[in-house]
Amino acid sequence: MFMKKILIVVLIVVVVALAGVVVYQKLNQPETTPIVVNQPVANQSENQPKNCAKEGEINSLSAAQGGGCCSGLTSVSPANTFDSACNIISSQQHIEACVLCGNGVCGKGENQCNCPQDCRSEITIGKFNIDQVKVSELQSAIDEGHQPWRLDTKMVLKADGLAYGFTADELENAKNILTTGSAGVAQYEISHNSIVYTVSLIQPVVGENKIWMIGEISQK
Repeated sequence: MFMKKILIVVLIVVVVALAGVVVYQKLNQPETTPIVVNQPVANQSENQPKNCAKEGEINSLSAAQGGGCCSGLTSVSPANTFDSACNIISSQQHIEACVLCGNGVCGKGENQCNCPQDCRSEITIGKFNIDQVKVSELQSAIDEGHQPWRLDTKMVLKADGLAYGFTADELENAKNILTTGSAGVAQYEISHNSIVYTVSLIQPVVGENKIWMIGEISQK
């Protein structure tokens, strides 16, 4: 009986000792940082033609030369001229540009014939109501140092005029016919499908460092 008690005590001591050794080893084991093997990242341009043209660029190389438009872009001939039914009057097929047709913006090189989903044939005319809430928000952005281009009439015309049916090229070539800063009025003439329109920009709040907005479009 006495020997049995001794064996039990010895067994307990051995178990405790082994547990202590395990704990000691874990506490003194140096920390290791998991080794992360960098996985190869798929190259987003690996399926693109080698020398593909980006948006707004001239596509001067054939597909055999590794050219063509980059993925998602459409090749158009911006120098072509059309009649009112979009029949080609003169063709410049050797000049091909890459455009992002289908994004809802009538961009540079696009027109109602080569990208009708973005470019409308008709211009929105009339006198437009000015949203005072929007005016306040835009002016606050200016006062905080954002969107400084809203202080420039031509920049505002080029940015906002797209929504009224003008193309980027037409807005770029707009002719300034009046700017009266003291009255907060500016006017531009724009030719669209051989029709001349007058676009009037106004300052909802007249003064220096105040925003400009399109207030009216009329047919001349």
